Amino acid sequence: MSLAQCFLQTSMGGVKYLLRDDFSTADSAPLGTPRAAEPGPGSWTVVETDGNLSIASGAVTFPAQSSPAWGDQGIVSGAITRAAGVVLVVAINVTTWEEFGLGWHTAAAIVDPDSAQHALQLNAANGQIDDDSGTALHTGLSTGTNYKAAIVLRAAGAHYLVHDGTEWLLESIAASGTTATLYAMLSNLDGVVVCDYARVPDALWTPTPLASDSFNRANSSTLGNTDGAGAEESGGSGLVWTDIVGDCEIISNAFGTNGPGNDSATVDAGESDVVIQLDCNDRNLSAVFRGNGTSDDYWFGNLDSAGGMQIREVLSGTATTRASSSPGIASGAVTLLVIADDEDITFLVNGGNRLTYGLAAAYKTATCHGIRLGSSVPGVNNFSVWPRKPTTPGWM
Repeated sequence: MSLAQCFLQTSMGGVKYLLRDDFSTADSAPLGTPRAAEPGPGSWTVVETDGNLSIASGAVTFPAQSSPAWGDQGIVSGAITRAAGVVLVVAINVTTWEEFGLGWHTAAAIVDPDSAQHALQLNAANGQIDDDSGTALHTGLSTGTNYKAAIVLRAAGAHYLVHDGTEWLLESIAASGTTATLYAMLSNLDGVVVCDYARVPDALWTPTPLASDSFNRANSSTLGNTDGAGAEESGGSGLVWTDIVGDCEIISNAFGTNGPGNDSATVDAGESDVVIQLDCNDRNLSAVFRGNGTSDDYWFGNLDSAGGMQIREVLSGTATTRASSSPGIASGAVTLLVIADDEDITFLVNGGNRLTYGLAAAYKTATCHGIRLGSSVPGVNNFSVWPRKPTTPGWM
């Protein structure tokens, strides 16, 4: 269904939908296929090869398969056209925390969420949600609790959000995946999951960056101000870059330095709980977070020249490693992502390499974030800072 078909859609509280199923009317197993969404619009192809779905008390239950295999149980919608800001929102309550996924697939089929274009998956580890590359995004969730998950499409990629029962949290950002026609999919392997609703509103929404810079401007001995173009979404312009170590410059449309290395600069994004993303042409750089605009006190997630990862705390100008790993990340273009949430820090490189630290009490209210370059002086061509707890529309 395309966005041009909005006039055919039903609404609730002024919100129209491309797809809406509240599973309102009880229906015993098996549901059969196809199934019209209620109250609509939209419909599902229902796959019940192993385990029959049923509806009761305003929710559909996905039972555990007797011989678990991806593709043997789930529901998939009709075609929906990609547009930046199209959101799939699913409300779930887990009885048995095993493998179950939801997201956007490139065909009207039930598959392993890792094979979908954009998906979230309940991991076999109790209380964990992974992304479509198998990287853990959220841990510590419980059975018998109401949660929501949302995947927000971008022109290229998606935003991944989880509502932990209290608030929406931005968990990750992907910049790849551009398939124009997608299908909302809920796929079960061996979990027991109750789904209250699955909805795709026609209202468009994306998180807004707090700070964003493409560095696409004339060479300069100073960085100047953020241009608001470091991400697909607009926002975060006009913030002043402040050097905290060395001399950072604009060189060939990138954040760079002519110095010996370890030069750093930050902007004040106004929030301390953030998601920081930056794209670089090689290893040996860091995402700086929770600084105070000076060289004395801050944190950084570091990717070293050998492909190792570290989370480091700088106190009075001296760095101490708080967590480290040696994944051997290859030389070449890399994307760094740091999630700072109270005392919990998650550092990701290229999506699949993950490092965490849970005792980051120092400077946890500091709001300056930025970039640190190593001695090999790579260049950064995109930088963005997002709110960890974005303001979301009421229909989410």
